[in-house]
Amino acid sequence: MSRAIPVALAVILSATACGNGGPSDPDDGDNAAGTFQASISGAVSASFTGPAIFSSIANEGFVLALTSSVSGNPEFVQVVHSDAGRPATGSHVIGEVDGTAMWGTAFAAGSLIQSTGGTLTITSSGDRLRGSLQFQGTLAETGGAVTVTATFNAICSTFGGVCS
Repeated sequence: MSRAIPVALAVILSATACGNGGPSDPDDGDNAAGTFQASISGAVSASFTGPAIFSSIANEGFVLALTSSVSGNPEFVQVVHSDAGRPATGSHVIGEVDGTAMWGTAFAAGSLIQSTGGTLTITSSGDRLRGSLQFQGTLAETGGAVTVTATFNAICSTFGGVCS
């Protein structure tokens, strides 16, 4: 799967997500909308919250999209897996964008961040996908080092995919 497809999927999926109408706690499973909290530190710094969604798209893979535009600038964290199935509970390795089956990207403070290594931890995989992630990455523009962390309580978006 090319890098352009996950970015396009995140944009499409975020357009179909409900607004962040619930509290900011991503562990609150009673909200209609999924939520997340993310922070980026290192060469650039940012903190943001917003809706959290996931989908499995045949022949494309699994996408977890955490998107926000509260500051007026789009910010996102996404994790993509080439396997279309939803990840099981437990820890999953996040690797390099062009080198592994699961990778992460982020966009914040005007910079694209590509993962170099980290972990996606799924704590619940029922009607919602709950957990956390942390990955190290580099800025596409300068090569500067960053760390991306997030907690999420994601709902499924069936736009172009399924909730399996």
